[in-house]
Amino acid sequence: MISNGKGWGKLLLFGEHSAVHGYPAVGMALEQNIHIELHSCPSQITGPDTFMMNQLEVHGLLARHHRIFEQLWQHVLHVLPACRNLDIRQIRIHSSIPYEMGFGSSGALAVAIVQACEQASKNKNAEYDGQQYWKYANDIERIFHGTPSGIDTGLALFGGCQAFFPSPLTSAGERTLPRRKPLAKPGIPLLFGSVPRQSSTKELVASVHTQVQKNPEPTKKALARLGDIARSAIEILESPVASIENRALSLGELAREAQTQLASLSLSSETLELVFSILQEHGSCGEKISGAGGGGAFYAIFPDIQNMRNAAVAIKDRLSQTGQEFYLFESPA
Repeated sequence: MISNGKGWGKLLLFGEHSAVHGYPAVGMALEQNIHIELHSCPSQITGPDTFMMNQLEVHGLLARHHRIFEQLWQHVLHVLPACRNLDIRQIRIHSSIPYEMGFGSSGALAVAIVQACEQASKNKNAEYDGQQYWKYANDIERIFHGTPSGIDTGLALFGGCQAFFPSPLTSAGERTLPRRKPLAKPGIPLLFGSVPRQSSTKELVASVHTQVQKNPEPTKKALARLGDIARSAIEILESPVASIENRALSLGELAREAQTQLASLSLSSETLELVFSILQEHGSCGEKISGAGGGGAFYAIFPDIQNMRNAAVAIKDRLSQTGQEFYLFESPA
């Protein structure tokens, strides 16, 4: 093996969509991750998750992702030209992050590739430059999302819980990477999961931009409120924990209000609303989408582990009856 890299999955807690419009956001990295290995020798083993890019073997991707990975790799060679001189014959991708379900798989993939390629092309004693890695990864993620905010790649690279504050607009009307501030993890029971999406992240972000143009007053008001909610959540996470239950109630109230604003922007879905009703029936303090919406990732905050586990069982039973693909994870604290 020449080198390897890892990027963490993410759960955006507050600030989705409003972050693109100049407001803060807060998110946490997940245990789920993408790990990439670069090898100098081909394996000569083929399978349904294997395809060839000229003389380069790629393992670990679904067939529908082969074409975009080819585009991604060409962009990697443009962003990281030193990689062109590496004798890479095989790329192995191992993911515990569900693809295309709102947990930041594209950002994690971009970070893992940057880490692996930079590790292979630099002197082993070279100083690690996290900010430069972040810039490279965010540039690579443009292949997936056009104008990524930097939040997904920031969480994938630095891990933990982070607040993100947007940079000022440049003369070209774009934003550079946001300023980040590490926070303590929420320390409360979280149930998070994902249901099928109705649209891609790029399409959902574009839909909000369209609403800003066609119906500016209520749309901007909703985005501003989402930004205020994110600021309040950051303040709570910066404060000492008086009790788990009080923190769960405070953050849960913010989550529920944020979901009301997101739903007003047509970012929820019928399946998500079903899930939210089940969560409320089982004692959730608050629940909302996490990320772009239209299905995808969601989370709920609970005051105790038992209610969280009861809700998980109820959701699994109900969604299993629909035949839809879904994922569900528990984070006790």
